[in-house]
Amino acid sequence: MKLITSLSLALPLLAGLSSTAYANQHWPDLPEGVKSGVSAQVGNKLYVGLGSMEQRFYMLDLDQMDKGWQQQADFSGPARSGATAAVLGDSIYIFGGSGKANASDKSPILFDTVYRFDAKTNQWEQVKTKTPVGLLGAASFSPDNQQILFFGGYNKATLTSTSLISTPQTEKPTQQAGRKSSTTTWA
Repeated sequence: MKLITSLSLALPLLAGLSSTAYANQHWPDLPEGVKSGVSAQVGNKLYVGLGSMEQRFYMLDLDQMDKGWQQQADFSGPARSGATAAVLGDSIYIFGGSGKANASDKSPILFDTVYRFDAKTNQWEQVKTKTPVGLLGAASFSPDNQQILFFGGYNKATLTSTSLISTPQTEKPTQQAGRKSSTTTWA
């Protein structure tokens, strides 16, 4: 019983010390500044890009921080700002954002496209689906490595806040929409 009590007191202290030690590490500077970009973590690797970095994408391996930020494959879609990223397994999904579909376009648009970055192969591909609304400035994450939750931001149809739940199971989206939230299943 004494051992269990000692361990229960020591574990939070160890967790605090390890996170403090991690926070005190020297973090390498990004090769360039980023504004309105995306970031994601796959295992012990951090990824950041898009936004003011245009189509560039970088990775920092937390197990080999001395190597610094390493450029990855350029994003294969049009440059965009205000997109959102979520991780499922070894893949980073990029949703929405704003930019020019073609460099010669006069005005930016809100994208409803989805792209996937495979962290194992360092390759991008466009996913054969669309978001039910164009997402700009939204946040997203996967609570269970099966679904992606979206919240905040604006959708292009009504310019109001939106909440979405997506499950990438197939390439054809289905939507069950209410006024302020919807569910998309890639089933």
